[in-house]
Amino acid sequence: MSEARDPRDAVSTTERRRYLDVALALADRSRAVILDHVRRGFGVEVKPDASLVTDADVAAERAVRERAAELTPEAGVVGEELADTGVGNDLVWVVDPIDGTAEFASHMPVYGTIIGLFLDGRPLVGVIDHPELDLRVHAGFGLGAWKGDRRLLLDDLDIAVPDRALRLGLPARIGFTRRSDDGPTFDRVAARFPNFRTLQTCYTHACTALGALDAAMEWNVRPWDLAATRILVEEAGGAYLDLGHFDHPGTGTVCSALFGRPSAVRRVAEAIA
Repeated sequence: MSEARDPRDAVSTTERRRYLDVALALADRSRAVILDHVRRGFGVEVKPDASLVTDADVAAERAVRERAAELTPEAGVVGEELADTGVGNDLVWVVDPIDGTAEFASHMPVYGTIIGLFLDGRPLVGVIDHPELDLRVHAGFGLGAWKGDRRLLLDDLDIAVPDRALRLGLPARIGFTRRSDDGPTFDRVAARFPNFRTLQTCYTHACTALGALDAAMEWNVRPWDLAATRILVEEAGGAYLDLGHFDHPGTGTVCSALFGRPSAVRRVAEAIA
């Protein structure tokens, strides 16, 4: 039986580029709103799930939604802070206005904005933007992955690199225990790949697309936390492994993934099998 046709192939290169330009414009808008709040100050509140939300989160997502509605009225929007719209549409934007709100509230610049556009559930374009680091990576289906005008290409891991030297991005151990009893999974991975970094935000994802990390994992995070990652890594020549998802009571859908240089992804996958 032949594989189902990828619906993204039916989108012309011109249209893909247009959608990527829109994504970059949305990232520009979000960055401007966030940096304005950094300059003026912002309020911080605790949400029912004990995570933080700031005035900047809400304002940035609202600005992105308004601009997206102007530029792509055919697309719905799913975001972390505001109500979903048009979720039954073929095209849906997925937005995390500030990934790493705790870092943002603590004035750590590794927080970022995540923007992805999906066609029938498949990533079409994606952007990760770090306003205070002035760092942005973006990608489009069949258009490559980029940092500015520099094409991102992930060479595979040299077979001679030992596991102990592989540069791996991991969530903190609490990420494996907060929504499931998977602490032993973290322990196995950390023991085999001790040269890991715990950065907590989409900065890890940007570093992986840039090749600064060989591979990275996310464990039981919300869908918007991974909204740009797959298209970025795959368009850079890397591998993305969906580790599954489930509905967590009181939270909603949570997802896990492993991504990076293909052989690095295979090695880490062996440790969690």
